[in-house]
Parts: sequence; C-alpha cells; structure tokens
Amino acid sequence: MKVLNLFKRKKKGSNGPEDSYNPSFAFIYIFNLIVGIGALSIPIAFDQAGLALGTALMVILCVLSFGTATLVIEAMAAANALTKHRKRAGSPKPAIQVDSVSISSGSEEQVALLGKPGDIYEITEKFEMADMATLFFNKFGMLIYYIIKGLYLYGDLVIYAIAVPKSIAFAVCNQPSNSPSSKENITNITDTALHCSSNMSVYSGPNSRSYYKQGLGVAHSDCPITALSSREVYYVALAAFFIVISPFTFFNMQKQKILQLITSIMRWIALIMMVVIAVVGIVQGSNKNVSPNIAQISGLPALFGISIYSFMCHHSLPGMVTPMTTKRHLYKMLFCDYILILLVYLLLAYTAVFRFSSVDLDDIYTLNFFSPMVAPIYLGYYLLLFPVFTLSTNFPIISITLRETVKALFHYFNKGRKFHFIIERIVFPLAVVVPPFAIAFATQNEELLIAITGSIPGVGVQYVIPVFLAYFGRRIVVREIGTYANKHRSLFNNIVFLVFIMVWSLVCIVLVIVYQVLSRIHTGHTNNTPVSNCTNFTSYY
Repeated sequence: MKVLNLFKRKKKGSNGPEDSYNPSFAFIYIFNLIVGIGALSIPIAFDQAGLALGTALMVILCVLSFGTATLVIEAMAAANALTKHRKRAGSPKPAIQVDSVSISSGSEEQVALLGKPGDIYEITEKFEMADMATLFFNKFGMLIYYIIKGLYLYGDLVIYAIAVPKSIAFAVCNQPSNSPSSKENITNITDTALHCSSNMSVYSGPNSRSYYKQGLGVAHSDCPITALSSREVYYVALAAFFIVISPFTFFNMQKQKILQLITSIMRWIALIMMVVIAVVGIVQGSNKNVSPNIAQISGLPALFGISIYSFMCHHSLPGMVTPMTTKRHLYKMLFCDYILILLVYLLLAYTAVFRFSSVDLDDIYTLNFFSPMVAPIYLGYYLLLFPVFTLSTNFPIISITLRETVKALFHYFNKGRKFHFIIERIVFPLAVVVPPFAIAFATQNEELLIAITGSIPGVGVQYVIPVFLAYFGRRIVVREIGTYANKHRSLFNNIVFLVFIMVWSLVCIVLVIVYQVLSRIHTGHTNNTPVSNCTNFTSYY
C-alpha cells in the first residue's frame, strides 16, 4: 500500500501542485542526484588522506552542504511570500515568475496563489534558483549568477554525455583480469585480449593508470568481440544514450517517478554488492598486508578535490521540493537524506581501505571488482556499468534544471513575458540537450571540462549562491512585508554562518585549484614514455 501511495497524485484544490508526489519520492530524488560517480573515487582518496582526516572532512562537508541546502529552501519560501504579498497588495512591481507551476484552476486559483493569511511562506509555487535571483539580485548579480550556473550545468551535462558511452565502450571492449586491481588488466590487456591500433598514443597516467591522449581507438582489432572499433562502439552508445535520455528534458520532474524508482533500486544493489563483497573478502582473509593510513596531510588536497561536491543537490532542489504533497517535515527528510548519504560514503570507504591495499585500490572503485579473484564476472560487469545507471538518472534532473534556467534568462530579458509554445516546449529543451551531445560527439577528452566545472562554478552553486539568496531574500521580505515569519527559516541563517561559508568557499576554490594543478603536474611527470598497451575508458572520473 505504501508503494502505491508513492504514485498518488494530489487532487485539484489541495494545497499543492496537481502533479505532486509523496515525500518518499523526494527522498529518492535527492539521494539519486547526490550519490553520483564521485562516490566511486572517494575510497582511493580516503585511503590517501587516512581514516581520521577522511572521516572528519566528510562530516564537515556533509554538515555545510546540508546547511546551504536549507538556505535554498528558505529562499524558496521567501520568494513565495514576497510574490503573494505583492499580488495581494496590487504592487505596481509584480515579481517576474518565469518558472512557477500552475497550482489549480477556476475560483481556487486565487486562493492557491495568494495563500491564506498565515501561510504565505508555504512553498506552493516553484521558484528555480534563476527565479529567486530575479527577485533578490540586481542586474550585476543576475549576470554573475547565470555565468556560474550555466557553466556548471552545461559542463555537467557534457561530462555525463561523454562518460556514459565511454563506460559502455569500456565494458564491451575490455575483459576481466586475474588481479584484485584493474591496473594489471590494463597493462596486460594487449597480451590477453586486445591489440592496440597503431595510431593510438597511450601514456602511463597517475597511479599507474592509462588513458588515451587522442581519444578512442579506430582499429577494429581493439574491440574483438564486435565488428566495430572502440571509437565506433562509443558513437553507437552515444547515439543510444541521446535517443533514450533526451526526451526526458521535454517533461517535468514528476514524470520521472518510475525511472527514478528503478534506477534507485539498481543503485542500492550496486552499493550493497560492493560493501558485501569487500566485507566477505575481509572475513576470508583476502586483505593480507593491508594497513590503512590514520592521517596523512599530503593526501588531503586529493580528498578535498574529489569530495567537495559529494553532497551537491542545490541546483535541483526547487524542482524536487515544490511538488511534495507535504513539507511539514521537510528539513527532517533532507537531514535524513544527508545522514544516509554520509553513512553510505563512509561505509564504502572503510570497507574499501580495509579490503584493498593502497597499491591495489583503483581510481574508480568499481574497477576493483572487475576480476574473478574478487567477484563473479557477471557481478563485475554489473558494477562496471554502475556509472551508467547513476548518470542516466542524473542527466534528466540536471537537464530539466538547466532548461528552466535558460527559460528564466530569456524571460528576464523579455520582461517576464513568455514565448510561443514551440519555443517554450521545443526550442528551449533542444538548446539544453543538443550542445552537450554535439560536444561529446566531437571530443572524448573531458578532463579540462571537469577541471573547469569542478572549481569556481561548483563552489558558487553549492555555497555562494545559497548564501546570497537567503541573505537578500530576507532583507527584501522584511523591507516590503515588515516582518519575517518564515516557517521554513533555516537554522543556519545567521551572520556568523554566512560569513564562515564565504570564507570556506574561498578555501574550497584554492584547494580545488591546487588539487587540479598538482594532478596536472603529476600527470605531466608520469606521461613522458609511451607504453604499448591498450587503454581504459576511465579518465573522466
């Protein structure tokens, strides 16, 4: 019965969008969005930083990210209150609501829009970050906002569009090794299964990993189980990914319930499998000579650079929170989500560092299971495709968020007026989904994109923008309404926390840039001698 209730729609006239969902689904959405492929890089970075430093940093990142997420929700409530107040007062300066959701119709529409006297802070209309920026920021703030948000979201989609077909191509064109680490599989793959094409330039990378300097192979011999080359397999997978995923960009978050539920189950199966297999190996004594570090300062930049966005969901919160049928325990639900995700990360990291030695741990944890010595072959392939499940779920959520951001930008310059139906429903979604796939078709080298997306824009979306939205939202509401009785006010909305977040943001930017620079320097030092072995497809991680 509870499963059926997850799909239950609100009836017209109730306090919420007609196409709404149970808070349980919001819980699933948020978990699916946050737990991405970044989780697969945490174990090796956790091992390098040590158990004590790694645990401390993960807890700090969890608390701060939860705090700024509550600031986004508070700003959403403030935007609802300000808009309802202006409409009640017949303000000559109505708010520009470019992304609001239709609440109901007929005589009930005015009540739903304006709210009852005591609930103007109820989140009944969807205000994306772009809408809140329109309400609370000046033109300069709007410009900075769109630059940061656009770079981050477009960069994410391009990385996803490259990563999914690369994962599929790697699974199709490689074979499991007889080692507890994929590193031997990669270095010996020429002798065991594949033959490198003569036009590929392969170099040894960081942590003894390998990667293509000039893209995927073009020779048919480098993917022997098909009649295609690995590059052609990549293009086929890219086309299939585009055909299957791009239609979701034309719909709303509420239309993805089945997709989110199925992929959430598959994701949980993968996470549980990795933990269970690692624990079984520990119990069976397969972790001989494994001695985890306790604290190692030199490994902190790597863990910071990888983990800083491990709790990111802020850009998509409005689309996930607004359709909830009830928001009475919204912060409790969000807190439970963050605690669960923290526990998943720590459980994954602890079982990894106690099961595999530092030498055997792969950059991408799922590759450690791509060996019959560690797990059955069918489980190895399932875990190898874990990024495909993860990114395929996240792509629609982020593309919808970017679509709403692009619409908000054009509505802003069009003075709040909407465009023709074809532009709203077809052109805007195409403008979001086509460029990432076009770039993914043109190039498979996304390392630079990751570096660009993962520094300033990511910090801006996760920390800086929520602080300014909550701060200026409160000021404007007090100025126009006279009071600030926000029922969704964040416990973190005080000047000390806001200042601390700004200082923390600066530290984040510096450390992430340092991590990227050191990674490039290390790569440059280890990439001097070409080696005659085929590559893997995991550089994007």
